[in-house]
Amino acid sequence: MNNGFSSNTAVMALAISPDFENDQALFAGTSGGVYKWDKDAGSWKPMNNGLPLNEYVNVLAISPNFKNDRVLFAGAYSGIFKSTDGGESWLPMNIGLTNTNIQSIGLSPNFPTDATLFTGATYLGVFKSSNGGGSWSSATSGITNIYVRVIRTSPAYPADHTVFSGVEGLGVYRSIDGGFSWTTGTGLLNEMVWDLALSPVYPIDQTIFAGTDGGGVFQSTNGGGTWIPKNNGLLYLSIYSLAISPAFGTDQTLFAGTHNGKVFKSIKAGGNWSDFSSGLPTDKQIFALAISPNYSSDQTLFAGSFGGGVFQSVGGGPWLPLNTDLTDLYIVGLGLSPGFKDDQTLFAAASDGGIFKSTTGGKAWIAVNTDLPYPNMGEVSLSPNYTDNGTLYAAFSWVYQSTDRGDH
Repeated sequence: MNNGFSSNTAVMALAISPDFENDQALFAGTSGGVYKWDKDAGSWKPMNNGLPLNEYVNVLAISPNFKNDRVLFAGAYSGIFKSTDGGESWLPMNIGLTNTNIQSIGLSPNFPTDATLFTGATYLGVFKSSNGGGSWSSATSGITNIYVRVIRTSPAYPADHTVFSGVEGLGVYRSIDGGFSWTTGTGLLNEMVWDLALSPVYPIDQTIFAGTDGGGVFQSTNGGGTWIPKNNGLLYLSIYSLAISPAFGTDQTLFAGTHNGKVFKSIKAGGNWSDFSSGLPTDKQIFALAISPNYSSDQTLFAGSFGGGVFQSVGGGPWLPLNTDLTDLYIVGLGLSPGFKDDQTLFAAASDGGIFKSTTGGKAWIAVNTDLPYPNMGEVSLSPNYTDNGTLYAAFSWVYQSTDRGDH
């Protein structure tokens, strides 16, 4: 399923629509921008209108209400970009950012109402926006090393104001006041954290997982206060990406992507792991994992690899390439529409090719880089209300916004 991707494309991020079952929207962030999968054409379409040429996209983030708001964010070398039209176009969103090398994006689950999101920039820590990316302010009080690789918000953020950030060499920091101050727990202080995954029922179970570079997977069941390794059966300990089942509270399912192209699966909350890599190339790092919002019924999972493009597994079956029209296979970020079931929309951030969009569940992609001055993307993030407002953001060194589903 790699039609549309060139042979040297690194897939760094994947984003799947929350309404994927209906819209089949899948996006890939690559070394060549953002691509979207076109299921009818069976190929990837570049979605780089507004993105810089050959932008390296590290991360994608999709609105929980993508079905209605069509909001998507992409993080890149050049900052954060936002789309409000499902990736058709992009606008930069960098006012107040003192460093535009974007490594991570985290949206409030109540983004359609509170317009709150966070981003992590290289060496300058966490920034917060309360106006949908229109402007940013620093939020790093208490963080001693400000190379922030990943940011995640609590599923109950509107009530608990809890945010987590993974910091290079210092583990995980937690804020319970919306990013104004940060503290660390114990058991994870010397680890480089690549990814974080919060339980969908975090307010009840207080469970969070961290993927580290060399230490494997760690789990906290007290909101980040203490951490323990969960590596039984995990043969490779450099974990670049995590994906947690939307029904984790009952199925306890978790996936981990490794530095050597492997994906592992646990159905015991990390207690035991099994190899889930059939069909994946063995020499391509898995920088991005994206799970269908309807995973319990469709068993659909996507993986973004660095040099191999995007892969899909359905029903627990082997991985199949999904790269039609995806001209950059170096994928660093993925973002799925919250309405993926209906709109089948996902975005991919590429290291040099900008943003790509798929409205066919990844079967075909188009570049959506209009108005993006640089193609180097690091992350893409969709509004929780994407289905209504078509808004998304892209980032690396700057922040860009699209309000027309990525067209501009």
